[in-house]
Amino acid sequence: MFAKTVCSSILFMFAALAAGGVYRAPYVITRITDRAGTELFRHVPEETRVMSEDNAFILTSLLESVAQQGTASLLSSLPIPLAAKTGTVGDETGNRDIWLACFNPDSVALDEATLKNEHLAVLAGSLTPEEHVVFEYFARGTEPKTVTEYWQIPDPPTDLMVTLTDGVAEITFTPPSRYICYRLYREDDAGFAILLTTFENASYPVRFSDPVAGLNGNYSYYVVPVHPALLLNGEPVCGRTSGKRRISVTHSFLFSP
Repeated sequence: MFAKTVCSSILFMFAALAAGGVYRAPYVITRITDRAGTELFRHVPEETRVMSEDNAFILTSLLESVAQQGTASLLSSLPIPLAAKTGTVGDETGNRDIWLACFNPDSVALDEATLKNEHLAVLAGSLTPEEHVVFEYFARGTEPKTVTEYWQIPDPPTDLMVTLTDGVAEITFTPPSRYICYRLYREDDAGFAILLTTFENASYPVRFSDPVAGLNGNYSYYVVPVHPALLLNGEPVCGRTSGKRRISVTHSFLFSP
Protein backbone atom coordinates (compact mmCIF):
# COMPACT_ATOMS: atom_id res chain seq x y z
CA MET A 1 0.00 0.00 0.00
CA PHE A 2 2.83 2.39 0.83
CA ALA A 3 4.48 1.69 -2.50
CA LYS A 4 1.23 2.36 -4.36
CA THR A 5 0.76 5.64 -2.52
CA VAL A 6 4.32 6.72 -3.34
CA CYS A 7 3.90 5.80 -7.01
CA SER A 8 0.60 7.70 -7.24
CA SER A 9 2.23 10.80 -5.76
CA ILE A 10 5.15 10.48 -8.19
CA LEU A 11 2.77 10.19 -11.17
CA PHE A 12 0.84 13.29 -10.11
CA MET A 13 4.13 15.16 -9.74
CA PHE A 14 5.31 13.97 -13.17
CA ALA A 15 2.07 15.20 -14.73
CA ALA A 16 2.86 18.68 -13.41
CA LEU A 17 6.46 18.47 -14.65
CA ALA A 18 5.35 17.43 -18.13
CA ALA A 19 2.98 20.41 -18.17
CA GLY A 20 5.77 22.86 -17.34
CA GLY A 21 4.97 23.11 -13.63
CA VAL A 22 1.17 23.31 -13.91
CA TYR A 23 -0.87 20.79 -11.90
CA ARG A 24 -4.20 19.52 -13.16
CA ALA A 25 -6.22 17.32 -10.82
CA PRO A 26 -6.89 13.85 -12.28
CA TYR A 27 -10.42 13.13 -13.44
CA VAL A 28 -12.36 10.25 -14.95
CA ILE A 29 -15.39 11.76 -16.69
CA THR A 30 -14.60 14.07 -19.59
CA ARG A 31 -18.16 14.82 -20.60
CA ILE A 32 -21.73 13.51 -20.36
CA THR A 33 -24.38 13.54 -23.08
CA ASP A 34 -27.94 12.29 -23.22
CA ARG A 35 -28.98 9.65 -25.75
CA ALA A 36 -29.71 12.33 -28.34
CA GLY A 37 -26.13 13.58 -28.10
CA THR A 38 -26.94 16.79 -26.22
CA GLU A 39 -24.04 17.69 -23.98
CA LEU A 40 -25.08 17.85 -20.32
CA PHE A 41 -21.66 18.20 -18.71
CA ARG A 42 -18.09 18.87 -19.80
CA HIS A 43 -15.15 18.74 -17.42
CA VAL A 44 -13.12 21.92 -17.36
CA PRO A 45 -9.75 21.15 -15.72
CA GLU A 46 -8.55 23.54 -13.05
CA GLU A 47 -4.91 24.52 -13.39
CA THR A 48 -2.64 25.40 -10.50
CA ARG A 49 0.98 26.43 -10.95
CA VAL A 50 2.95 24.43 -8.39
CA MET A 51 6.45 25.35 -9.54
CA SER A 52 8.07 27.80 -11.92
CA GLU A 53 8.57 26.76 -15.52
CA ASP A 54 12.34 27.13 -15.04
CA ASN A 55 12.38 24.74 -12.08
CA ALA A 56 10.18 22.27 -13.94
CA PHE A 57 12.61 22.33 -16.87
CA ILE A 58 15.68 21.78 -14.63
CA LEU A 59 14.04 18.95 -12.69
CA THR A 60 12.95 17.29 -15.92
CA SER A 61 16.52 17.51 -17.18
CA LEU A 62 17.78 15.83 -14.00
CA LEU A 63 15.27 13.02 -14.40
CA GLU A 64 16.31 12.57 -18.03
CA SER A 65 19.81 11.82 -16.73
CA VAL A 66 18.35 9.00 -14.63
CA ALA A 67 16.98 7.39 -17.81
CA GLN A 68 20.14 7.98 -19.81
CA GLN A 69 22.91 6.96 -17.40
CA GLY A 70 21.39 6.39 -13.97
CA THR A 71 19.40 3.64 -12.29
CA ALA A 72 16.97 3.48 -15.22
CA SER A 73 19.64 3.46 -17.94
CA LEU A 74 18.01 0.47 -19.65
CA LEU A 75 15.51 3.01 -20.99
CA SER A 76 18.28 4.67 -22.99
CA SER A 77 17.93 2.02 -25.67
CA LEU A 78 14.43 3.25 -26.53
CA PRO A 79 14.07 5.59 -29.54
CA ILE A 80 12.42 8.40 -27.51
CA PRO A 81 13.87 10.55 -24.70
CA LEU A 82 12.42 9.83 -21.26
CA ALA A 83 12.60 11.34 -17.80
CA ALA A 84 12.49 8.72 -15.04
CA LYS A 85 12.56 8.09 -11.30
CA THR A 86 13.23 4.75 -9.68
CA GLY A 87 12.64 3.73 -6.11
CA THR A 88 12.48 0.82 -3.68
CA VAL A 89 10.48 -0.12 -0.62
CA GLY A 90 12.13 -2.56 1.78
CA ASP A 91 12.59 -3.80 5.30
CA GLU A 92 15.21 -5.76 7.17
CA THR A 93 14.81 -8.67 4.73
CA GLY A 94 15.62 -6.56 1.69
CA ASN A 95 13.66 -4.82 -1.03
CA ARG A 96 10.00 -5.76 -1.19
CA ASP A 97 9.04 -3.46 -4.07
CA ILE A 98 10.99 -1.89 -6.89
CA TRP A 99 9.24 0.69 -9.04
CA LEU A 100 9.87 2.93 -11.99
CA ALA A 101 7.87 5.95 -13.15
CA CYS A 102 8.76 7.83 -16.33
CA PHE A 103 7.36 10.31 -18.81
CA ASN A 104 8.23 12.03 -22.04
CA PRO A 105 7.81 15.80 -21.80
CA ASP A 106 7.90 16.58 -25.51
CA SER A 107 5.77 13.93 -27.23
CA VAL A 108 2.28 15.19 -28.22
CA ALA A 109 -0.72 12.93 -28.99
CA LEU A 110 -2.14 14.10 -32.33
CA ASP A 111 -5.30 13.28 -34.24
CA GLU A 112 -4.28 11.32 -37.33
CA ALA A 113 -7.52 12.00 -39.22
CA THR A 114 -7.13 15.79 -39.07
CA LEU A 115 -3.43 15.49 -39.86
CA LYS A 116 -4.11 13.50 -43.03
CA ASN A 117 -7.28 15.24 -44.22
CA GLU A 118 -6.55 18.84 -43.27
CA HIS A 119 -2.74 18.73 -42.95
CA LEU A 120 -3.14 20.35 -39.54
CA ALA A 121 -1.53 19.21 -36.29
CA VAL A 122 -4.20 19.20 -33.58
CA LEU A 123 -4.37 17.30 -30.32
CA ALA A 124 -6.26 14.03 -30.07
CA GLY A 125 -9.50 14.34 -28.12
CA SER A 126 -11.16 12.12 -25.54
CA LEU A 127 -13.18 10.37 -28.30
CA THR A 128 -10.28 9.89 -30.72
CA PRO A 129 -9.95 6.11 -31.28
CA GLU A 130 -6.61 4.71 -30.15
CA GLU A 131 -5.77 3.57 -33.68
CA HIS A 132 -6.08 7.17 -34.87
CA VAL A 133 -3.67 8.67 -32.32
CA VAL A 134 -0.14 9.45 -33.47
CA PHE A 135 2.76 10.96 -31.55
CA GLU A 136 5.12 13.63 -32.80
CA TYR A 137 7.78 15.89 -31.27
CA PHE A 138 7.63 19.66 -31.04
CA ALA A 139 10.02 22.28 -29.76
CA ARG A 140 8.94 23.36 -26.31
CA GLY A 141 6.32 26.08 -26.62
CA THR A 142 5.37 25.26 -30.21
CA GLU A 143 3.20 22.23 -29.51
CA PRO A 144 -0.46 22.36 -30.71
CA LYS A 145 -3.06 23.67 -28.27
CA THR A 146 -6.21 23.04 -30.32
CA VAL A 147 -8.13 19.78 -29.80
CA THR A 148 -9.53 17.95 -32.82
CA GLU A 149 -13.08 18.76 -33.87
CA TYR A 150 -13.36 15.62 -35.99
CA TRP A 151 -13.91 13.05 -33.24
CA GLN A 152 -16.96 14.69 -31.69
CA ILE A 153 -20.66 13.91 -31.44
CA PRO A 154 -21.88 15.40 -34.76
CA ASP A 155 -24.08 18.49 -34.78
CA PRO A 156 -27.29 18.72 -36.82
CA PRO A 157 -27.95 21.45 -39.36
CA THR A 158 -29.59 24.56 -37.93
CA ASP A 159 -31.07 25.99 -41.13
CA LEU A 160 -33.32 23.16 -42.35
CA MET A 161 -36.02 24.61 -44.62
CA VAL A 162 -38.98 22.91 -46.35
CA THR A 163 -41.26 24.52 -48.93
CA LEU A 164 -44.22 22.89 -50.68
CA THR A 165 -44.66 23.78 -54.36
CA ASP A 166 -46.94 21.99 -56.86
CA GLY A 167 -46.99 18.74 -54.90
CA VAL A 168 -43.24 18.66 -54.28
CA ALA A 169 -41.54 19.32 -50.93
CA GLU A 170 -38.25 21.13 -51.51
CA ILE A 171 -35.77 20.56 -48.66
CA THR A 172 -32.57 22.53 -48.14
CA PHE A 173 -29.98 22.73 -45.35
CA THR A 174 -26.31 23.45 -44.83
CA PRO A 175 -24.24 20.53 -43.45
CA PRO A 176 -22.10 21.71 -40.50
CA SER A 177 -19.30 19.32 -41.55
CA ARG A 178 -18.35 17.70 -44.83
CA TYR A 179 -17.09 14.62 -42.96
CA ILE A 180 -20.47 13.76 -41.45
CA CYS A 181 -23.33 11.83 -43.08
CA TYR A 182 -26.81 13.34 -42.85
CA ARG A 183 -29.98 11.23 -42.88
CA LEU A 184 -33.16 12.95 -44.05
CA TYR A 185 -36.45 11.62 -42.63
CA ARG A 186 -40.12 12.26 -43.33
CA GLU A 187 -42.52 11.60 -40.44
CA ASP A 188 -46.33 11.43 -40.51
CA ASP A 189 -48.77 12.50 -37.78
CA ALA A 190 -48.74 9.00 -36.30
CA GLY A 191 -45.00 9.27 -35.66
CA PHE A 192 -44.03 6.82 -38.40
CA ALA A 193 -40.82 8.01 -40.06
CA ILE A 194 -39.16 6.83 -43.25
CA LEU A 195 -35.59 7.47 -44.35
CA LEU A 196 -35.69 9.41 -47.60
CA THR A 197 -31.97 9.60 -48.34
CA THR A 198 -28.50 9.89 -46.83
CA PHE A 199 -26.09 12.64 -47.85
CA GLU A 200 -22.36 11.85 -47.84
CA ASN A 201 -19.70 14.43 -48.71
CA ALA A 202 -22.63 16.67 -49.58
CA SER A 203 -22.29 19.90 -51.52
CA TYR A 204 -23.28 23.11 -49.81
CA PRO A 205 -26.13 23.68 -49.34
CA VAL A 206 -27.94 20.34 -49.67
CA ARG A 207 -31.05 20.30 -51.86
CA PHE A 208 -33.59 17.47 -52.12
CA SER A 209 -37.00 17.16 -53.78
CA ASP A 210 -39.66 14.89 -52.25
CA PRO A 211 -42.78 14.31 -54.42
CA VAL A 212 -45.77 14.27 -52.05
CA ALA A 213 -48.63 14.62 -54.55
CA GLY A 214 -49.90 11.18 -53.62
CA LEU A 215 -49.91 11.87 -49.87
CA ASN A 216 -52.54 13.45 -47.66
CA GLY A 217 -52.09 14.92 -44.17
CA ASN A 218 -49.40 16.59 -42.11
CA TYR A 219 -45.75 15.61 -42.43
CA SER A 220 -42.55 16.67 -40.69
CA TYR A 221 -39.00 16.59 -42.04
CA TYR A 222 -35.85 16.34 -39.93
CA VAL A 223 -32.18 15.45 -40.25
CA VAL A 224 -30.03 13.15 -38.11
CA PRO A 225 -26.22 13.62 -38.32
CA VAL A 226 -24.19 10.40 -38.30
CA HIS A 227 -20.44 10.11 -37.74
CA PRO A 228 -19.28 7.44 -40.23
CA ALA A 229 -16.03 6.62 -38.39
CA LEU A 230 -16.91 7.11 -34.71
CA LEU A 231 -18.45 3.85 -33.48
CA LEU A 232 -20.29 2.92 -30.29
CA ASN A 233 -21.01 -0.78 -29.77
CA GLY A 234 -20.15 -1.29 -33.42
CA GLU A 235 -22.65 1.29 -34.69
CA PRO A 236 -21.94 4.79 -36.05
CA VAL A 237 -22.60 7.50 -33.48
CA CYS A 238 -25.62 9.72 -34.18
CA GLY A 239 -25.95 13.31 -33.03
CA ARG A 240 -29.12 14.98 -31.86
CA THR A 241 -31.98 15.43 -34.31
CA SER A 242 -32.40 18.74 -36.10
CA GLY A 243 -35.47 20.86 -35.60
CA LYS A 244 -38.52 19.54 -37.46
CA ARG A 245 -40.16 21.38 -40.36
CA ARG A 246 -43.84 20.66 -41.01
CA ILE A 247 -45.97 20.78 -44.14
CA SER A 248 -49.65 20.04 -44.80
CA VAL A 249 -50.63 18.10 -47.93
CA THR A 250 -54.34 18.24 -48.84
CA HIS A 251 -56.04 16.82 -51.91
CA SER A 252 -59.64 17.18 -53.10
CA PHE A 253 -61.33 14.12 -54.57
CA LEU A 254 -64.07 14.43 -57.22
CA PHE A 255 -66.73 11.71 -57.52
CA SER A 256 -68.90 11.24 -60.60
CA PRO A 257 -72.63 10.67 -59.95
